[in-house]
Amino acid sequence: MSLRLSCCGFTHRTTSLKERELLQIPRQEQAAATALFKKITGAREAAVLATCNRIEFYRADPTKVDARAGMREFYAQRGVVDDKLLERGVFVRQGSSGAAPVQSRSRFGF
Repeated sequence: MSLRLSCCGFTHRTTSLKERELLQIPRQEQAAATALFKKITGAREAAVLATCNRIEFYRADPTKVDARAGMREFYAQRGVVDDKLLERGVFVRQGSSGAAPVQSRSRFGF
């Protein structure tokens, strides 16, 4: 059975630093965040990645799903209920583009 990859999240290009601070997931909480996201979505596989420049939610499922629904519920459970921010700043990639790296202007290449 093949899985469909989807990714959604926020980057320095889609949100301000102040907005990303509201959405940030500290490093020590990322494993728990991944477990919560997987539980919320019922995804077969899931991962949450957060750096200073981005927050990304990955999921792999046999069927195509709305990549944003699980992310919105994840933040609702964490007390972030600013729907305008969650809709305005989010990027979504699905299928083979879900694995494409977020382009960065960093001089270090990441």
